[in-house]
Amino acid sequence: MSPLPTHPIERVRQLATSRRYLLTATALFHASARGLSEADVIACVRGLTLEDFRKTMPSHRFPGRMQDVYKPWFRGGQWYVKVQVVAARDGELVVIISFKDA
Repeated sequence: MSPLPTHPIERVRQLATSRRYLLTATALFHASARGLSEADVIACVRGLTLEDFRKTMPSHRFPGRMQDVYKPWFRGGQWYVKVQVVAARDGELVVIISFKDA
């Protein structure tokens, strides 16, 4: 397990703040099931800290890409949040892959 995320936390937060993100349908489904909106998910990602970081893991779907896992406390519960930064035609995006109960 890496002591630091693959994707710099400052960059992840900045991309989320700048509305440069993709939220997977699965992540939104799990958030919605717990009464959270897309705006709540983004607020949580914008508030991630290094203390929330748990591990970096390889992507199963896209070999060679790494994903960072966080377990922040947000709105009275602890969440499992998996993200990665990817290149896009017009810059970078943070992909919020998972957002579910920890």
